[in-house]
Amino acid sequence: MNNISLLIGLKNNLEYSKSCYHSIRENFPEIEIVFVSYGSTDGNQ
Repeated sequence: MNNISLLIGLKNNLEYSKSCYHSIRENFPEIEIVFVSYGSTDGNQ
């Protein structure tokens, strides 16, 4: 059972968001990650 969740706010930095996601997955493969987009206009949705 996983006791940690991450809530990550995103806005207009798609490449950084992808890098962040992959880094978290690499280091913590079982952690729950929730991304929330705040009106991004660069595909970060």
